[in-house]
Amino acid sequence: MADSFYDMLSVNRDATGKQIRESYRRLARENHPDVNPGDPEAEARFKRVNEAYHVLSDDKRRKDYDEFGEHWQRADDIRKAGPGSGFGARGGRHTVNFSGAASDFGNIGDLGDLLSGFGFGGGASAGRSRRATQNLDAEITLQEAFSGTKRVVSYRRPEPCSVCGGQGFRGHTACANCGGSGETDRPVRLEVTIPPGIDDGGKIRLRPDRTSEIIIRVKVAADKTFRRTGADLHTTVKAPYTDVVLGGEVEVPTMAGTVALKIPAGTQNGNVFRLARKGMPKQGGGGSGTLYATVLVQLPEELSDEERELFERLKNLRNGAISATEPPPN
Repeated sequence: MADSFYDMLSVNRDATGKQIRESYRRLARENHPDVNPGDPEAEARFKRVNEAYHVLSDDKRRKDYDEFGEHWQRADDIRKAGPGSGFGARGGRHTVNFSGAASDFGNIGDLGDLLSGFGFGGGASAGRSRRATQNLDAEITLQEAFSGTKRVVSYRRPEPCSVCGGQGFRGHTACANCGGSGETDRPVRLEVTIPPGIDDGGKIRLRPDRTSEIIIRVKVAADKTFRRTGADLHTTVKAPYTDVVLGGEVEVPTMAGTVALKIPAGTQNGNVFRLARKGMPKQGGGGSGTLYATVLVQLPEELSDEERELFERLKNLRNGAISATEPPPN
């Protein structure tokens, strides 16, 4: 006598749905073609296990099978025919006409989820395990990275197939709408909060629902004013030549506005001044980075006659050609 579906799954007839599911997961993993490449007997067992689970995992199909055995598929017709119709043997076996190769059976139930943890693929269920983690990109400005911002992203969320009700089958063949996976994708828009201080290439991991995981890679666009290294910023500031010679004050741009910077007399072109806590916020707390301002001396492009005379006198004075007390020429 052929093994019953219960025998194929190594469970008793009074087994609970949980027991059936656990046994199926174990046997499917043990006999999957990816685990046993080139083993026709394992492939045949894998098909039988999936066939049995297809029936016993559904309450109505299981009830029909318990009552009519191998004739479970004609249960409704037999009930209409009434007693004496010649049917009623229990525990028989009927081969379900699944279409496709052995890998198609990976679409039944949650086998894709079961095997994905072991690195095995197969059929549409492998596609489902791949789409469980979706990689998206979001581009922001440096100012948005400084203050934090929001972005709306679109991802695809797997949902039970509306045609087969999530079973993966219509009748005894794979559902054409979902390819036998029992799921279809629906586009969903999601508002994402991007925290202050995130760096270029930083990632945000979200689990908006039980079937989806989203990894958002943040790209911070280059800025015209600042160059970033981690939490530190670098910028340049132009200072008039009179201020670098005599000392003065210049305005330095920061992410929160401009601040006044006093520069001492004799400041050289290219000198760098350090402004503590004027950089980017440090992720996870801990204050802010440093802003480094490089001074560029701003020389005049044109001189008035009076300025030229003064420069010539200064030049001669520096060269020792005239006395410091000698009055300027009339």
